[in-house]
Amino acid sequence: MKKNEYIIKESDHFATIQFPIVEYTIDSYEEIRVDLVKIIDELELWLKTNKGTSETSDGLTNTQSILTGHFSKYNILDYAESYSTVERLKQFVNDAYFDYIGKYLNASFELNKVQCWANKLSHLDWLDKHAHTFVFDSSISANFFVDSNCVSQTLYHVPIMHDRFLPLENKPGTLTFFGSLMYHETTAQRSTYGHRYSLGLDFYHEKSQAVPLHLPYVNLQKNIKYKLES
Repeated sequence: MKKNEYIIKESDHFATIQFPIVEYTIDSYEEIRVDLVKIIDELELWLKTNKGTSETSDGLTNTQSILTGHFSKYNILDYAESYSTVERLKQFVNDAYFDYIGKYLNASFELNKVQCWANKLSHLDWLDKHAHTFVFDSSISANFFVDSNCVSQTLYHVPIMHDRFLPLENKPGTLTFFGSLMYHETTAQRSTYGHRYSLGLDFYHEKSQAVPLHLPYVNLQKNIKYKLES
């Protein structure tokens, strides 16, 4: 997998704070893309059929996607049990996570888990500016761009000065890590047909005070298999 890094720095008279945003791109992505789109479409249909009237929470994203609304109830990485492509994605997420916390946070945690949900946006839908936590701790989040039939971006806002942001074009097969405190939003799905597919991820470790432990997490283990290219 390949890697690109963006280091946002904020300084005043008292301190300088760095916010690392790092992209990891998986190799040989096409089979994974096809299976993820299939899984997301089938899960969306199941939720609409069976849970269409249940209470949801979209994490302040203000999207119409029922997948986002039920983000705390399922984990896309559970499909590794029946899809070898998702097993490969899970290993990719695993290895990228340990590279990120080791090189950019200089950290090592005993307990490492990930929650992963899907977002599917239709014409003129987008994810409003939101953060995954409001507590200043070491919580980590990421998004994985699955596919879209038009150009889209994610805007990462500087935590201290929200009027400043880093726009990154969404690239299929790319996993982007950032601090959970960082506000972010997407541009709209402008195409009148097709959808924008992505995955959201929250990582839990023993110092993640703001991330609840009751979510459907998948365990991570430090076992590097992929060669990283800067």
